[in-house]
Amino acid sequence: MKICLLFLIFINSAFFSFCFAQESSAKFFGNVSSGIQISGIKKEDFISSNVSPLLDVSLGRWFSNEIGFSLGYRGTYFKLITDEENHRYDFWYVDTFLNLSKMFSNSDFSNHSILATIGTGYFFRHEYNRPNVCAKLGLIYKYDIDDNFSFQSGFSSVVGWDIYQGDDDILPGFQLGLSYYFN
Repeated sequence: MKICLLFLIFINSAFFSFCFAQESSAKFFGNVSSGIQISGIKKEDFISSNVSPLLDVSLGRWFSNEIGFSLGYRGTYFKLITDEENHRYDFWYVDTFLNLSKMFSNSDFSNHSILATIGTGYFFRHEYNRPNVCAKLGLIYKYDIDDNFSFQSGFSSVVGWDIYQGDDDILPGFQLGLSYYFN
């Protein structure tokens, strides 16, 4: 049932994004960001030994000022509070971006944007040696430096079943990064 729900989210995201593919303001972009992540969101998870680095790289396209779509990679390992091991993983995902600032505001802050992201992807934890389908959710602040570059900071999470503890799991993270826009 959970895999079916994630699959429907993926199909919906892809369909929603591609519906706007014909708009003339389309821009391609590449994102590179880095940050930190932890395994879990309970009070006991917020300890320094549970913090690990986060790398996120993606390529995508803005189909309009409000809607974008990207394909990306997130990894490379996370830590648990139960041991000191680096638990290696790869997460390949598809994201839909919704520019909330452009959708709900007519303000003059044209280089500032708040983006909501929703997507799904292929999660592979190397120790388990089996794949998993997970959701990706995020909230990003974007500042356009000029026509080609933007700075981004935000929170995002990989959400799924049996990522690391055998039930509903979450890998939340905070990241900073740059985007480059090209045609």
